Amino acid sequence: MSFTYTIDSQKIGGERIIGTIPSKVAIYWLENHADDFEDYFFDEDKNYHSNGRWNHIPKDYRLGNYWYENDNIFFGDNCELHDEGEIQVSAFEENAETNMFGTPILEVVADIPHPDLKTKNTNWEENLSPEMTEKFWPKDGEPELHVVYGQRIFKGNWEFEKFTIDHKFDAAKLTVLTETWAEEKVITGFMYEDKHIKSEGCTDGDHKWDRAWIDD
Repeated sequence: MSFTYTIDSQKIGGERIIGTIPSKVAIYWLENHADDFEDYFFDEDKNYHSNGRWNHIPKDYRLGNYWYENDNIFFGDNCELHDEGEIQVSAFEENAETNMFGTPILEVVADIPHPDLKTKNTNWEENLSPEMTEKFWPKDGEPELHVVYGQRIFKGNWEFEKFTIDHKFDAAKLTVLTETWAEEKVITGFMYEDKHIKSEGCTDGDHKWDRAWIDD
């Protein structure tokens, strides 16, 4: 006999990137326009014309229009592992009734606060190649690259892949997989025994605000 389940996680999260920019660009912004960097980073229609908002930025220190393309270290649409967050595990039924919005009405078999979950965390620094590590933290001389963080913050619900097992769900066998993002940890998936359950992103969320900064 088989049992299929879904996992949802609620509270706060959003699209996040960790990327790199040349150190000379980073230093220019940190020393000259630190307070404007967030607005500039998220501006997807940067205007450099004579009457444009960003016409005072020299060509050598300009970035691309799309903030989410600065993602060569990390990109994800993830729920934050939060003291006030929780997950719901529901029994999936192929022909379940739906509510007025067309969402299946499923039986919730477990409500688990985030602090009660077993966790396995990864730090992005651990996955850098020796060559990239040297560009950030050289043994001699100045760094070639600086790290930039960006997030479009939502409050809402994040869904994960369905998974099927041969027994009823046992919360003790579930581990949440997280990645360090600045001072936070974000949920990238789950492990249930040997099954890797991947995130499918935010399915129902309200945009709250944006934030970005250069790690100096």
